[in-house]
Amino acid sequence: MSELFKRLTNAVWAEVLGGAPSAVNSQRHNLQRAHLQILRQLLLQPPSGTPKDARTFVRRESVRLQAAIGKTSPRRDGWRRFVAGASRNDVRG
Repeated sequence: MSELFKRLTNAVWAEVLGGAPSAVNSQRHNLQRAHLQILRQLLLQPPSGTPKDARTFVRRESVRLQAAIGKTSPRRDGWRRFVAGASRNDVRG
């Protein structure tokens, strides 16, 4: 399960976690927002039957994402700066 969460997060957040500066289009950003919403739900209100381990893995991925998003350059263009700020707020909850 740990590997599943890590691979999914790496795929969805490749631009942020990979360190390569690249533009994130609106569809990609929507995918990232949906991913954050799912992580938040699993942390705060997990559906019945959710394995207890899942919260641990979700918390780890959330912390990793928060650190990576926090490192995004504030000197990016206005849209990317807005996207990074919105994602940063979503991760914090």
